[in-house]
Amino acid sequence: VIANPFDNVVLQGRFDTYPKRRGITRVKELLAGGVNVALGHDSIMDPWFPLGKGDMLAAAQLALYLCHMSGYDEMNDVLDLITTNAAKTLRIQDSYGIDEEKSADFLVLDAPSAFEALRLAPARLHVFKNGREVAYTTPGRSVLRRQTDEEGAEVTFRL
Repeated sequence: VIANPFDNVVLQGRFDTYPKRRGITRVKELLAGGVNVALGHDSIMDPWFPLGKGDMLAAAQLALYLCHMSGYDEMNDVLDLITTNAAKTLRIQDSYGIDEEKSADFLVLDAPSAFEALRLAPARLHVFKNGREVAYTTPGRSVLRRQTDEEGAEVTFRL
């Protein structure tokens, strides 16, 4: 089963009167029943969802809210929906992951933990395809200056 949180919540019920349906499949219940569930995001700057940018971490974060999966263990389950479960759905689980014999397709997030990755939606510092860096980001820096503080203090929102 593939759930598309952005598309499901925008398209389903959009012509309803109130109350409007905001549909997404029963991700939590399907997982509890042993069903492989993954997330998708198939509307990228199109008429159905013009704000779409194919950001699977954002899809995971939205699914976390919509599916009421905000417990710490459930957050790890949500990350599985865009990683290991997605690989199973695509039938590439044998070539997926970090291992010497694998293709080395991965990204490095500006986050110290999986929890922080979901909470902060951090910059993707490095993107690798077949072991070669294909993209990188230099993260911005936010500084808060108080009236009496010339230097200011960096704001990261990290725990």
